[in-house]
Amino acid sequence: MRADIVVPNYNGCRHMELLAKSLAAQNDSDFRVIFVDNGSEDGSPELFENLSAELELDHIIIRNGANLGFPAAVNAGIRVSGEEIVILLNNDIEAHPSFVRELKRSMESRPDAFSVQARMMRFDDRDRLDDAGDGYTMLGWGYKTGDGKNADGYMSGREIFSSCAGAAAYRKSVFDEIGLFDESFFAYLEDMDISWRARIAGYTNHYSPDPVVYHIGSSSTGGRRSSFKMKLVPRNNIWLIWKNMPMIFIILNLPFIMAGILIKGAAFSMMGFGREYWGSVAEGITTLGEVRRGPFRLKDAGRHIAIQLELIAGIWHLIRK
Repeated sequence: MRADIVVPNYNGCRHMELLAKSLAAQNDSDFRVIFVDNGSEDGSPELFENLSAELELDHIIIRNGANLGFPAAVNAGIRVSGEEIVILLNNDIEAHPSFVRELKRSMESRPDAFSVQARMMRFDDRDRLDDAGDGYTMLGWGYKTGDGKNADGYMSGREIFSSCAGAAAYRKSVFDEIGLFDESFFAYLEDMDISWRARIAGYTNHYSPDPVVYHIGSSSTGGRRSSFKMKLVPRNNIWLIWKNMPMIFIILNLPFIMAGILIKGAAFSMMGFGREYWGSVAEGITTLGEVRRGPFRLKDAGRHIAIQLELIAGIWHLIRK
């Protein structure tokens, strides 16, 4: 099957050569790159255009006039795509030559899957994982499985709660059914939200170790811990729960969610991010009326229960970690 690769970009000039050359070196060339630029000021879309022409890389460029955020950028690419398989790929990625072929193969072998995430390795420490699938807990904490661990223990495919949208394939027909990424999130947890929605609709998300990328990480947002991130993640986390969790489960999980907020609030306050963190929590709570909750349907009750059991199991993952 042919695929489209959607690459969102914001001031990623320093990564363009690495990205373009790794895509041009794929051993499966039956794809097109949809490069979506979010108002960059560093010449990165022009550089990618020149590199793509030089490397004979099939591509189109979409230019947004401003930084509209990650979900708005990838949505623009998904809307343009005419293929059933849409691969989302961060701009700070070096893709292994078999990445596209193996990711397409993984999607084709799982007809019930909404998404399949690739094995994301650390760019500067290539024996260690960056992400092997994302999970969630009843504390309201998301986590990356395998982060910092040797890849040897993650060489089997498995079902996961959510795919990281930094290197994952999605099924276009499911987007048509459940909707696109929530653009109000701007950045962070939008991939967890859409994976949760797909789970409620009866689809699955998977991790496959066969497609491989090397990820630099957080290059557009100031790092793993930044003021920018602290202003968005706590708010988005509250929205994520409110959007997708039935009210009965919100009530049951509320003591744990509140404990999770307080624990993280204390930790980030000690790191110097208290003002940003608590401001973001306040924004998340005060704007709940603006968030569109997913409808609860009795036929989905079993799926909600299965998800709740995963959130409980997520606590055990954190303890073992």
